[in-house]
Amino acid sequence: MITISPAAAGGGAAAVDVQVFNASGTWTKPAGAVSIDLIVIGGGGGGGSGQRGANGVTRFGGGGGAGGKSIYANGLSPGLFGGTESVSVGAGGTGGASVTADDTNGNLGTAGGASSFGPWTAEGGLVGAGFSSAGASTTNSCFFMSGLNTTSIITSGVGAMHSATPGALTALIPTGGGGGGDLSSGDVEDSGADGGGYNSVYTQHVYTGAATGGAGGASSTVGAPGDGADGSPVFLSSGTGGGGGGSARPTSNGGVSANGGNGGKGGLYGGGGGGGAASENGNNSGAGGEGGAGVVIIITHLAS
Repeated sequence: MITISPAAAGGGAAAVDVQVFNASGTWTKPAGAVSIDLIVIGGGGGGGSGQRGANGVTRFGGGGGAGGKSIYANGLSPGLFGGTESVSVGAGGTGGASVTADDTNGNLGTAGGASSFGPWTAEGGLVGAGFSSAGASTTNSCFFMSGLNTTSIITSGVGAMHSATPGALTALIPTGGGGGGDLSSGDVEDSGADGGGYNSVYTQHVYTGAATGGAGGASSTVGAPGDGADGSPVFLSSGTGGGGGGSARPTSNGGVSANGGNGGKGGLYGGGGGGGAASENGNNSGAGGEGGAGVVIIITHLAS
């Protein structure tokens, strides 16, 4: 836990107590609390690994994991909370293991762990599938609360399907990983998809970040392709998704024997891991990237 001690209020500024939990623990309500703001983010889902299969058929890359679900709440009454509250911080999901046997589908990643503060729980991101055929992208939700009056649910598609690139989101939430590169039935390689990007309008403020998360790994016609890049933090709370790994051109189409690229890690906090790339038989598929860990941030406004 990281605690930022309240500074003496001056010039009309109110003092605050900020506690950042990167691991599970116990929060103690500060004396003189006037209102409380929360940020609770679950761990990001792990990306799936790519399929390994014979030339002449389509082999699919693994799907990107979804970003962790998020709770943002402000202006809460201190009376809603006890003198102490339990805090749980979710771990990022693990990526699907590389496939090392011929004619084998990719492995699933695992879901991210839930984060919670007292009764407030943000679930972890969903898994990235190890595809053997087309699959649906995953979705995620973010819950916003201002005082006790206004609530809204934001839902965005943040998991990648094959090499479909997740679009930039419009909420202050973690984003999903990019899909791993496929290999086509014509034995053509494919680059990995970029992780989910970020642009945000939050209350009256406009935050602009990178249009994408971790870059997708480059495909290769002559040997080893690129791994997906890791996602990155966005301001204090949200991470972007890792990029998907790129695939290598099969030997039947003039390529040089090579393994598939691995997916990148999801960024802190809660970014989804990228998917691993497909491979031809005789070569290992790319492993899925792990999701970013969750976080709980409690901001207490104190009497000046």
